[in-house]
Amino acid sequence: MNFGPFFMAALLAAATSHPAATALRTHATAANNAVSVTTTVPAPAGTPAGPVAGDPAPDFSYQSHDFLWQNLHNMLEQGSVLLVFGAGEADLRAIERERESLVRQGVLPVAVIERREGDVWKLLHRTEVTYSLLADPHGAIAEQYGVYEPGTSGARTTWFVIDQSGRVRQTGAGSPGHDWSRVTADALGQGGVHTASAN
Repeated sequence: MNFGPFFMAALLAAATSHPAATALRTHATAANNAVSVTTTVPAPAGTPAGPVAGDPAPDFSYQSHDFLWQNLHNMLEQGSVLLVFGAGEADLRAIERERESLVRQGVLPVAVIERREGDVWKLLHRTEVTYSLLADPHGAIAEQYGVYEPGTSGARTTWFVIDQSGRVRQTGAGSPGHDWSRVTADALGQGGVHTASAN
């Protein structure tokens, strides 16, 4: 399965089924894989608990450059999703080193970045990642997943492996470093499929 860069553009929104849904404006081009998001309404205080293994993953919507609405479940049509919050530059580069291995497993890596639009573009250029970054400066997506920390305007470093049925298969705190392929293979029951880069 060959995903290639995953492009999103125009409008990203928290799922309308969530009471604190927040519309997010985005800008992106087909020459880049970053989704830049700005919001005018911050996430509310008191972040609810996020999903655990076996729970349905909170959905979020985005509108593509051709004004068609897409959702997390549209990403899942391409394969399972590794959704990462609160990643630093070293974490983003580690995922990039394993991107091809993840894609061979049928896993699409996506990092949600709690920063403003301009900062996300700078981060993208510094790290030279080729997978999707979602800019979420006010924590609307992080709040849905229970990892937003209002006091810091950021998210705890947390990851979710979401299978194609939309269920969370595994979640964890912190970063596994260079073992993302092992984490996703174990979460998805792909025993023995560990093809991480040696870099």
